[in-house]
Amino acid sequence: MALAIVIGLALGYWLDTIFGTKPVLLLVGLGFGIAAGFSNIIRAGKKAEKY
Repeated sequence: MALAIVIGLALGYWLDTIFGTKPVLLLVGLGFGIAAGFSNIIRAGKKAEKY
């Protein structure tokens, strides 16, 4: 989960430096990172229920 958030933050920060939209894309990247992290947790939980 943490890796997904860090990747989202890094990508958002990088895009902010390219386009000059300082906090906007960083926050969007953070949102996508958090969503991806929770998606991974839910997927792992469903996989663990099978066993």
